[in-house]
Amino acid sequence: MRTLFYCALLLLTLPTAWAQTLTVNSQGQIIKDGKPYRAIGVNYVDAFWRVIQNPEDTSYQQGFVDLQSEGIPFARIAAIPFWPIKIHQYLSDPETYLKQLDDIVKAAEDNNVGLVMSLFWADFAVPDTVGEPRNQWGNPDSQTIAFMREYTQTLVKRYGNSPAIWIWEFGNEYNLGCNLPNGATHTSPKVPKLGTPDSRDENDALFTEDIQIAFVEFVKAIREIDTQRPITTGNSMPRPHAESMRKTLTWSKLDTRSELQASLKQATPSSIDIVSVHMYPHHRTENRFLKGEHSSYVEMLSLCKATSRRMNKPLFLGEFGTSQKSLDSKKSIAKDLDALLNAIIATETDLAAIWNFDWGMSNNKTQAYHTITRNNERGYMLEKIRNANLRLRH
Repeated sequence: MRTLFYCALLLLTLPTAWAQTLTVNSQGQIIKDGKPYRAIGVNYVDAFWRVIQNPEDTSYQQGFVDLQSEGIPFARIAAIPFWPIKIHQYLSDPETYLKQLDDIVKAAEDNNVGLVMSLFWADFAVPDTVGEPRNQWGNPDSQTIAFMREYTQTLVKRYGNSPAIWIWEFGNEYNLGCNLPNGATHTSPKVPKLGTPDSRDENDALFTEDIQIAFVEFVKAIREIDTQRPITTGNSMPRPHAESMRKTLTWSKLDTRSELQASLKQATPSSIDIVSVHMYPHHRTENRFLKGEHSSYVEMLSLCKATSRRMNKPLFLGEFGTSQKSLDSKKSIAKDLDALLNAIIATETDLAAIWNFDWGMSNNKTQAYHTITRNNERGYMLEKIRNANLRLRH
C-alpha cells in the first residue's frame, strides 16, 4: 500500500518538476518559467566519469558550486562511461553505480544548475558491451537497442522528478561516424583491456539510417515516461562532404549550402525536439562549399538556425570552444571566443555550451588544452559567458 501511495505521489509531482525545467513550445521555442529562453552553459563531460574511475573523487561537488557562483545556468554531462569495461559496473552493481550518478544530479540540484544528460556518449560502447557490432544501432530488435531502452528508462524513471534535468540527449557526434568511405576499416577503437573487441569488420560501419532508427527508439523509450522534457541527438556540425558521403560513400565533392542543411535534417528525425550541432575553429578554416573557400561562424550557424526554424525546432550548439592546441596565443583564443559568442547571439541560437569545464581526469592530456576552471588561465572565459548571457537576457 505504501509503495502504491508513493508511486501516486510521484506522478502527481512530476508536472511541477517539469514546469521548473525546460520545454519546447509549438513555435519551436525553448520555454523556461513560462517565457522564451536562451542561454549559454558549459560541457562538464567527465563529472560522472571521474567518479566511475575513482569513487573517492567527488571534486564535481565543488565544480557545481563554482558554476553557480559564476552564473552558469546549465552543464552538459556524459551520463554513461566512455569504455565498455566501465559500463559493466552498471550491469554488475547497479545500486552503487546509480548512487554515484544520484549524487551528481543532487549536486546540480543544490546549486541550481540544469543538466543536459547525454546517455550514450561513445557510439561503440553499448554495442561492445552487449557483444554486437556497431551497425546494430539500426536494428530495433538488437541487444544494443534493448540495452538502450532499459538504461534510458532506468534513468528517466529515476530522475523524472528532478528539476535539474533540462534535456535528454542521445549521445555524442554519432553523425560524424556515419557513411565513412573507409567505414569497414576506420571504425571504432580496439582496446580489449577496456572492453572492446580485438578486431572489427564491415558490420561496425555506421550509416545515417542506423542512427535515425536509434534516435527514434530513444524518443519512444523516453516518451513512455516523460512527455515533457526536450530530447536532442548530440550530433555535430555535418562534415563538409556529408551528403556526398551519404549518397555515394565517397569524398567526391563538397556539399553545397543547401546540402549542408539537408544533411542536418537527415540526422534529426521529426520526433527529436532540438537540433544539435557542434562548432570549433577548424569549421571556419576547412574547405566549405567550394575548394579553397572558407565559411564563418555566423554563416554556418545561420544556415543551421534557418534549418531548425523550418523544422520548427530550437537549435542547440552543444559544443563550441577554442584552445591553445588550435590557436597560437591567448589573444587569438580570446578573439576567436568572442567571434563564437557574437555569432551565437547574432544568429539567435537557442542554447550553447562551451567545451569544457573542469576536466578532472589526468589520463587525457589533450583536454589540458581546453579545460576551464575559475582559477586557471582560461577562467576569463566564464566571465565572457556570463556577459554573453546578460546580452541574451536584455
